[in-house]
Amino acid sequence: MEYVLKTEIDAPIDEVFSILSDLQRLPEYVPNIREATPEGDGTVRVRGEVVGHSFDKEACFDMDEAAKTMSWQVGAGRHYRGDLAVIDHGASCFLMVTLHIAGAEEPSDERTAQINRQLEGALDRIKRICESETANADSGQAYLG
Repeated sequence: MEYVLKTEIDAPIDEVFSILSDLQRLPEYVPNIREATPEGDGTVRVRGEVVGHSFDKEACFDMDEAAKTMSWQVGAGRHYRGDLAVIDHGASCFLMVTLHIAGAEEPSDERTAQINRQLEGALDRIKRICESETANADSGQAYLG
C-alpha cells in the first residue's frame, strides 16, 4: 500500500532539509518513535511503539543534500519504506512524503485511515517545528518545542 501526502512549509528549503536530515530529531515528529540513535553509514536504531507493540529496529536512510531528498527502509525484509522530498517554492517549500507498506493483504479502511491520520500528524508537526524554528531564528529566540 502506498500513502502520499504533501504540505507547504513557510520556511526556506535549506533550513527544512537541515532539520529533517538531523535523524536524532525523528521522535519530535514521528509519534511512534521514542528514540533514534544514528549508528553511522546512514543506519539509525529506532525504538518505539506501534499499535501497542514495542519495536527496536534498524532503519537505513539515504540522503541527497543537493536534491533535498531522503529515503528510508526499516527492519528485515524492508516491508516499510518511504521517500521524502523538499521542493523549493521561493521563500517557502513543499514537503512531499510517500510511505510504502508491503503486506500480504490490503489494510482495512480503518487501518488506512489511521495511517493517513498519523502521516498527516507527522507532517503537521514538521511544519510547526520548521516554521517555528525559522521564525525564532529570525527574531533571535530559541525554539522551545
